[in-house]
Amino acid sequence: MSERYQGGFITATVVNPDGEIADSATATGVWTLPEQFTFNKAGLWPKINARGLFMGGNIESPFTYYDIIDSITIASAGNAADFGDLHVGTRRNASCSSQTRAVSIGGFTVTDGGQINVMEYVTIATAGNATDFGDISTLRAYSTGVSSKTRGVYAGGTGGQQGSVGNEIEYITIASTGDATDFGDLTVGQDNGKRSQGMGGAQSPVRGLFGGGDDGSSCDIIEYITIASTGNGVDFGNLSEAHGEGVTGTSSNLRAIFKHDDLMEYVTIASTGNVTDFGDPLGGASSSTSRARHMAGLSNNLKGIFAGGEGQGNTSGFLNVIEFVTIATTGDTADFGDLTQARNSFAGASQGHGGHQ
Repeated sequence: MSERYQGGFITATVVNPDGEIADSATATGVWTLPEQFTFNKAGLWPKINARGLFMGGNIESPFTYYDIIDSITIASAGNAADFGDLHVGTRRNASCSSQTRAVSIGGFTVTDGGQINVMEYVTIATAGNATDFGDISTLRAYSTGVSSKTRGVYAGGTGGQQGSVGNEIEYITIASTGDATDFGDLTVGQDNGKRSQGMGGAQSPVRGLFGGGDDGSSCDIIEYITIASTGNGVDFGNLSEAHGEGVTGTSSNLRAIFKHDDLMEYVTIASTGNVTDFGDPLGGASSSTSRARHMAGLSNNLKGIFAGGEGQGNTSGFLNVIEFVTIATTGDTADFGDLTQARNSFAGASQGHGGHQ
């Protein structure tokens, strides 16, 4: 029996196929280009040294907004390192990313007097400060972003002086700076699909998923779009419980995982239907560390990352923990490392996530 590559590094030793093929996280060998293409298409070939970024965030007591951008190498557990800064401290921002760029979208700031309509970007391979990208159509925070290799899409959120809840969906071409363009509307749930308070976002190269949020009350809705086209959201299924704020998503090209408090649940992106239990967050279901919301999520298609957040019942309130799961399996999260600063309500973006395969 031959093992096919599902993680780790390839050795220089040729391995000839023998009989059936079994998945392995430790398989070694030299692989042909057709084999690599096949495994990559199946979501079994990671982007080695893919980088993940965490942008912005805040804590309370004293209330502080952060302009921090942290970076990690997703394949290797360890603490986050300083990458650069956003133009100003920002929380409740959304994000999207290509293989080369990460974009922060909207959010709240102190210096700009509330919600902003600003987008800014960094080149993921090169540490440095963010650069202006363009504007979204309205002042907006609490939005959620998804992306393919080329297009970023954000949806929902609150904006304006009255904090009105929106159902708008807009998109950008990540390689080209400029303002966002209308995509369609969220439609499922109360009040014509208007949702805010931090839906969880996940993606494949074809679909973007938005889970949970607040549509006048906490909701269990999962809605999807086809990223390459334009149009309104479509009903996908439901989370196991209604979650009004702080749902976090991560994904491979096949599977989306949604985390809120001590629940982790998954769906198969290409289908429709309700969630299935995935496992428990770090520390177990009763841990104050696991009962976190307003985390940031990202992935390299094999490994899903959850970071930071506000621990419910935690003494300090805000967490610097980074934890991970292997998306293709089910099970509990494991410790990855720490952020440079404990915080919540920030955005995660990465190379090689589910939308890039």
